[in-house]
Amino acid sequence: MSDSDKAMLHAHYSQEELLANKPFDQWIPTTCAILTYEVGDLVKCALNKHWGNNVRAYQGEASTALADVITMSRLLAALLQLDYWKALREGEERYMEAMSIRETRRDGLATVE
Repeated sequence: MSDSDKAMLHAHYSQEELLANKPFDQWIPTTCAILTYEVGDLVKCALNKHWGNNVRAYQGEASTALADVITMSRLLAALLQLDYWKALREGEERYMEAMSIRETRRDGLATVE
Protein backbone atom coordinates (compact mmCIF):
# COMPACT_ATOMS: atom_id res chain seq x y z
CA MET A 1 0.00 0.00 0.00
CA SER A 2 1.40 3.41 -0.97
CA ASP A 3 1.87 6.20 1.56
CA SER A 4 -0.92 8.22 -0.04
CA ASP A 5 -3.33 5.31 0.41
CA LYS A 6 -2.36 5.03 4.08
CA ALA A 7 -3.55 8.62 4.50
CA MET A 8 -7.09 7.49 3.86
CA LEU A 9 -7.70 5.21 6.81
CA HIS A 10 -11.19 4.20 5.74
CA ALA A 11 -10.21 2.90 2.32
CA HIS A 12 -10.18 -0.89 2.25
CA TYR A 13 -8.24 -1.24 -0.98
CA SER A 14 -5.27 0.53 -2.53
CA GLN A 15 -5.33 1.91 -6.07
CA GLU A 16 -3.09 -1.00 -7.05
CA GLU A 17 -5.67 -3.48 -5.75
CA LEU A 18 -8.46 -1.70 -7.62
CA LEU A 19 -6.39 -1.89 -10.81
CA ALA A 20 -5.56 -5.55 -10.28
CA ASN A 21 -9.24 -6.46 -9.92
CA LYS A 22 -10.76 -4.44 -12.76
CA PRO A 23 -11.98 -6.32 -15.84
CA PHE A 24 -9.12 -6.82 -18.30
CA ASP A 25 -10.87 -4.73 -20.96
CA GLN A 26 -11.90 -1.80 -18.72
CA TRP A 27 -9.59 1.06 -19.56
CA ILE A 28 -9.94 4.85 -19.43
CA PRO A 29 -12.94 5.27 -21.83
CA THR A 30 -15.02 2.57 -20.12
CA THR A 31 -14.12 3.85 -16.65
CA CYS A 32 -15.10 7.39 -17.72
CA ALA A 33 -18.44 6.10 -19.02
CA ILE A 34 -19.13 4.24 -15.75
CA LEU A 35 -18.12 7.30 -13.71
CA THR A 36 -20.46 9.51 -15.77
CA TYR A 37 -23.33 7.08 -15.20
CA GLU A 38 -22.67 7.02 -11.44
CA VAL A 39 -22.47 10.83 -11.21
CA GLY A 40 -25.82 10.99 -13.01
CA ASP A 41 -27.32 8.58 -10.50
CA LEU A 42 -26.01 10.68 -7.60
CA VAL A 43 -27.39 13.89 -9.15
CA LYS A 44 -30.79 12.23 -9.69
CA CYS A 45 -30.96 11.30 -6.00
CA ALA A 46 -29.80 14.74 -4.85
CA LEU A 47 -32.33 16.58 -6.99
CA ASN A 48 -35.18 14.29 -5.94
CA LYS A 49 -34.31 15.05 -2.33
CA HIS A 50 -34.05 18.78 -3.11
CA TRP A 51 -37.44 18.81 -4.82
CA GLY A 52 -39.01 17.28 -1.74
CA ASN A 53 -39.32 13.74 -2.97
CA ASN A 54 -38.22 12.32 0.39
CA VAL A 55 -38.58 8.70 -0.57
CA ARG A 56 -36.32 6.69 1.73
CA ALA A 57 -34.96 4.73 -1.22
CA TYR A 58 -33.31 7.89 -2.59
CA GLN A 59 -31.25 8.28 0.59
CA GLY A 60 -29.87 4.77 0.35
CA GLU A 61 -29.41 5.02 -3.40
CA ALA A 62 -27.57 8.34 -2.98
CA SER A 63 -25.16 6.74 -0.54
CA THR A 64 -24.49 3.86 -2.95
CA ALA A 65 -24.09 6.25 -5.89
CA LEU A 66 -21.62 8.39 -3.94
CA ALA A 67 -19.64 5.28 -2.98
CA ASP A 68 -19.54 4.22 -6.64
CA VAL A 69 -18.45 7.72 -7.77
CA ILE A 70 -15.59 7.67 -5.26
CA THR A 71 -14.49 4.18 -6.26
CA MET A 72 -14.61 4.91 -10.00
CA SER A 73 -12.74 8.18 -9.39
CA ARG A 74 -10.02 6.27 -7.57
CA LEU A 75 -9.83 3.69 -10.36
CA LEU A 76 -9.63 6.43 -13.00
CA ALA A 77 -6.87 8.15 -11.01
CA ALA A 78 -4.97 4.86 -10.95
CA LEU A 79 -5.41 4.41 -14.71
CA LEU A 80 -4.14 7.97 -15.23
CA GLN A 81 -1.30 7.37 -12.75
CA LEU A 82 -2.48 10.17 -10.48
CA ASP A 83 -2.24 10.24 -6.70
CA TYR A 84 -5.92 10.28 -5.69
CA TRP A 85 -5.34 11.47 -2.12
CA LYS A 86 -3.04 14.29 -3.25
CA ALA A 87 -5.73 15.36 -5.73
CA LEU A 88 -8.36 15.13 -2.98
CA ARG A 89 -6.33 17.40 -0.69
CA GLU A 90 -5.67 19.83 -3.56
CA GLY A 91 -9.38 19.94 -4.40
CA GLU A 92 -10.30 20.64 -0.78
CA GLU A 93 -7.71 23.42 -0.59
CA ARG A 94 -8.97 24.97 -3.85
CA TYR A 95 -12.56 24.81 -2.57
CA MET A 96 -11.68 26.39 0.79
CA GLU A 97 -9.68 29.12 -0.94
CA ALA A 98 -12.58 29.89 -3.28
CA MET A 99 -15.00 30.00 -0.33
CA SER A 100 -12.77 32.42 1.58
CA ILE A 101 -13.35 35.21 -0.97
CA ARG A 102 -15.27 37.94 0.83
CA GLU A 103 -17.43 39.27 -1.97
CA THR A 104 -19.41 36.60 -3.77
CA ARG A 105 -22.19 37.27 -6.23
CA ARG A 106 -25.58 35.61 -5.85
CA ASP A 107 -24.67 33.17 -8.62
CA GLY A 108 -21.65 32.00 -6.63
CA LEU A 109 -18.99 33.58 -8.81
CA ALA A 110 -16.44 35.82 -7.16
CA THR A 111 -16.59 39.51 -7.98
CA VAL A 112 -13.57 41.23 -9.46
CA GLU A 113 -12.22 44.10 -7.39
